[in-house]
Amino acid sequence: MSNLPSLREVVGRHASAAQTAPEMAAVALREAIVTGALQGGATIKQDDVAQLLQISKAPIREALRELQAEGLVQAVKNRGFIVTRMSAAEMDEMFRIRSALEPIAIELAMPMMTSRDIEKGAAFIDKMENLSDLSWMCDLNLNFHLSLYAPSEASHLLKMIRHAHYVSHRYVHASYWAGHSAPASQDEHKAILEACRRRDAAQASQLLRQHIHTAWLTMKSDLARFFVGHGVVPDFRTEAASRIDGRP
Repeated sequence: MSNLPSLREVVGRHASAAQTAPEMAAVALREAIVTGALQGGATIKQDDVAQLLQISKAPIREALRELQAEGLVQAVKNRGFIVTRMSAAEMDEMFRIRSALEPIAIELAMPMMTSRDIEKGAAFIDKMENLSDLSWMCDLNLNFHLSLYAPSEASHLLKMIRHAHYVSHRYVHASYWAGHSAPASQDEHKAILEACRRRDAAQASQLLRQHIHTAWLTMKSDLARFFVGHGVVPDFRTEAASRIDGRP
């Protein structure tokens, strides 16, 4: 875990972005949490973040409220905002949400999908080829998926899918920093895109379910070994039971 990025490195990538101050703060803090620069249980020091981004604390607080709604931070009395801890239950929940919602999104999108939408998806696949930066890989992966769902114009559905991706990215990064390679799913992406070219909604939906399920199983196997061995989060096999029993 010694190669994890620092908060300064992550925030520095977004300090000059062409965004409003709250948007810039939300993007920077979200990436810091996702990449592990801010780990579960850490208190977010608003003064430090404001200094790094060279903005006031007001937009930092606004960004933190947005991240709280996304489930990435929580407000704790006398501590301010802290990063939520990762867990097997959360990872499973996010992949279950994706498995349920994304096939619906692509089926809704298919009747309105145009050749331009297909080419947008193909462009994101091309950008992911031979990419070594995992943060950009996650962003491009999300954009690829959303480019295929966007024709549905189902704004609430797309918002839930985007949120599930944001949270699941934490587990992609944890697996990577544990020593596992970046996810390789380009062939699956290309197969999904080809089904969209043919306007085969049933095939695209089936391939999408398989794609998400494969990623889920791979991540679960990788992280179970790493988390239990390094004591980063509770044992995947016992955490759910301890919650039911009320044990800490």
